[in-house]
Amino acid sequence: MNQDDELTTFGSEPIRAIHLTRSPLVRVLAQIRWAPMTSFDLENTVSTFAPLIGSTYPLRETQQEVSFLVTPDGVKQQDGGRIHQFVSADDAWKVSVADGHISLETSAYLSRDDFTERLTAILDAWKQCVNIPRVVRIGYRYTNRIDRPEDYAVLSELVTPLVLGGINVPTDDSVTFLQSTGESAFGIESGMLVARWAQLAPNSTVDPTLPPSENKSWVLDIDAFREARLPFDTEAIVAEARRLAQSAYRFMRTVTTDRFTTHFGGETNANS
Repeated sequence: MNQDDELTTFGSEPIRAIHLTRSPLVRVLAQIRWAPMTSFDLENTVSTFAPLIGSTYPLRETQQEVSFLVTPDGVKQQDGGRIHQFVSADDAWKVSVADGHISLETSAYLSRDDFTERLTAILDAWKQCVNIPRVVRIGYRYTNRIDRPEDYAVLSELVTPLVLGGINVPTDDSVTFLQSTGESAFGIESGMLVARWAQLAPNSTVDPTLPPSENKSWVLDIDAFREARLPFDTEAIVAEARRLAQSAYRFMRTVTTDRFTTHFGGETNANS
């Protein structure tokens, strides 16, 4: 049974936010992309941007942006432009900027309000440094991972068969379960939601941006996004990000069980 008997995967009815004291969230990411501009100097813009956010994100790194191309011969890595990253002192929060996007990422997610307040501050600071005519994509992404042996042992009680994968396939002692992956894409209110789930052997990953676990693991990655030409307006962007976050959270709630909520420290009768 799901936490809300009347909760639908893509409905519009109110949904209670339940805080989990032992949340399996390992990453939350919001990214805003804009159209290529004829006049944009990333290095100069970053030099202006850095002091505006330096008190919250005092550590700085510069890396080569990497993309991954899926081909008939497998996944190939492609190098892109430079990406500047600003990191909090505890390494839990990271701001990344490149020629075509800005993102906020955390491994210490507290709440949607806290995250979007930080996103608002980042976008306001970026807007002071450069005039972005329009954005073309807004995304909000949750990544959950269950890898502690005591949690993984009861996985079938925590999530529904929809995202459980091949672990339920009958086997005998001569067979070793290695990996199971699944993906579904849905058109949602003016956007899309892509859900990916995987059961993985130790030290395995299907996402090059997520370090593998040394244990057997189950991963649920939910990416809700909207692709449209929109003005670079902080309030409007954050409102859209919150709507996308709600869609992603709703999906997560409908593919997990009451046991999931209580197991990770939530209350099924919590107030909104």
